[in-house]
Amino acid sequence: MPESEESSSGIKGWLAQQLYKDAKVIIPSIIRKLTIPTKKVIAKRFGSPEELLDALKSNKIKHDSFVAVECKPSTFGPFLRHHFLSPLSGISSNMKLGPTIDHEIPEFAFLAQLTSYLKPVGLYPPIDDNLTQVTLYPSDATCCGYIGMVPGISNLITSLPAIVNQDKISFCGAPSVVIGVVRVVTQTMFQDRGIPIEVYEELRQSGDIWYLDVYSEGTEIKPLFDGVVTEMWAGIYASGHIEMEGNIQVDPLINGVADAFRNAGYAPVFNQNFAKGKEISILSEGLRFTLFPSGAIYTLHMDAEIGINYKKSRSSFDNICDNMLEVILEAAKKSDAKVNNPKDLDFTYTDSAKSFSTLESKSAEEISDPTAIIVRDWHRKKNKK
Repeated sequence: MPESEESSSGIKGWLAQQLYKDAKVIIPSIIRKLTIPTKKVIAKRFGSPEELLDALKSNKIKHDSFVAVECKPSTFGPFLRHHFLSPLSGISSNMKLGPTIDHEIPEFAFLAQLTSYLKPVGLYPPIDDNLTQVTLYPSDATCCGYIGMVPGISNLITSLPAIVNQDKISFCGAPSVVIGVVRVVTQTMFQDRGIPIEVYEELRQSGDIWYLDVYSEGTEIKPLFDGVVTEMWAGIYASGHIEMEGNIQVDPLINGVADAFRNAGYAPVFNQNFAKGKEISILSEGLRFTLFPSGAIYTLHMDAEIGINYKKSRSSFDNICDNMLEVILEAAKKSDAKVNNPKDLDFTYTDSAKSFSTLESKSAEEISDPTAIIVRDWHRKKNKK
């Protein structure tokens, strides 16, 4: 073979090898791009997150399956830690704002309304620069759910967590069809974080180990009804504990809280439960402060519309919360007591108030419960953002 032909043959062979290497990468990618639209077309449709969860728990839908679910994506999700609340949300059933609880038995509806709260929620911090967590609620939901004493009250609104990329956040708040991939949290994920396997089993049986991947290729959020954002109610809250030297007298504390309510435009009512924890409450329509004297634990919970007017609700709450913490310090001063963790909350979901810290007390550093550690570190990450 002449030298020129030999060189040409060598070059062709080299090119063929390189093309073959590229083909091994390119062809699967092409196939994947071709199959994703097919998977989306044949994705099983569900009319609500509850329908999808029922199918998952009965193994009718498998891990990594494309699904389409009609829902209302929201950047607000359920609270992460236990929130101490009085058994009564008010002294009458009309002290809670937002949608009322209806039932065919009037007595049941009255009891549920009186002893339940709008579920406390808040904004999740970004997972990274392009990924965040959202919650999928029923498309016709007007609140994020309830918590309370009446059996079944916490299951009235079924939701499902999801992960999305940041450019899809703008679609949240409106009824939509969400196309995503079913993912499952595994036992190993729990064990790697030191969370007991018993906790995983409880979550598995309740259907809380699944989430929807709305980040991967082929996923999307398609708003319905021209993408109009609709009303959504939930609880905004804060809780804390007082570490002190000496004792705070109750009267100046309660009087100060009542004045803070009035200054914010609320009409306060005093109430005390003489059973069990003997908690003391200052109540008003849509707002309540509760103090548990035995553990020096306090909570603030406000009914808020978060779908359309969150900015106003958050600003109002932050001002009230800041006033509450000032009241505690003032009451301690009048009682010749010293608060060792001034303006340090155990938990709050609001972002704008910069006049208080979160979980920076001595007790917070000594937390050993795995879930509480996750909550503490989660909140620190949020505040750094």
